[in-house]
Amino acid sequence: MTPKSTRELLLEAGERLIALHGVTAVSARKIAEEAGAANHSAVAYHFGTKLDLILEVVRAHRAHTDEIGRAMIEKAAGSADPREHLACVLLPTLVHLDRLGPPTYYARFAAQTLSDPTTEPHVIPELAGTHMADAMRAVARTTSDIPKEVMRMRWRLVRPLMFRASASFELDLAEGRNTDGTWAHLGRFMLDAIGGLLLAPNTLPPEALRTASPAPAWLHPDL
Repeated sequence: MTPKSTRELLLEAGERLIALHGVTAVSARKIAEEAGAANHSAVAYHFGTKLDLILEVVRAHRAHTDEIGRAMIEKAAGSADPREHLACVLLPTLVHLDRLGPPTYYARFAAQTLSDPTTEPHVIPELAGTHMADAMRAVARTTSDIPKEVMRMRWRLVRPLMFRASASFELDLAEGRNTDGTWAHLGRFMLDAIGGLLLAPNTLPPEALRTASPAPAWLHPDL
């Protein structure tokens, strides 16, 4: 087996440490030490800043989730069932984590970076991936009976559910508390729960919609 490069070791160490301890508790020096780098400035040398390393971790995983998402979008093309298109939003990361096999840290890493105000605005656009906007447009096309303003407000509730549920499940697996559940089971649960939230009948009066909050940064502006 080819030995891992210092860059690869730094990415793995940064992902693992941030997943376990959070963004602010982990310094670039600590990441270098965890990676076994003799130079404590290794993060600066290979990436620039800790934030740059964080974004590289996201991009490395996104290459896989985008590929999975694109394949799912092609399979769902033309379907009138919004759940099929919603699956293209919710499931690619879970499929990716399942393929990686235990132990994984990415779900907790993502949740930690999204909960930190210094990294959240930078991480959100990177997490979305190139397939996300197309999948969300397909959901919008198949839910045209629900006002766009309502869907935008509902999507604001979805992101924390997605990442917190995934992080919690990953932690259970890591600590041996969940020996029967699978990532596929979690995906089915999330599809049912979030589908129920997004597809519920709308009872908001028109005057309430005129003051609806704008779309979140990770939601494509023309949805």
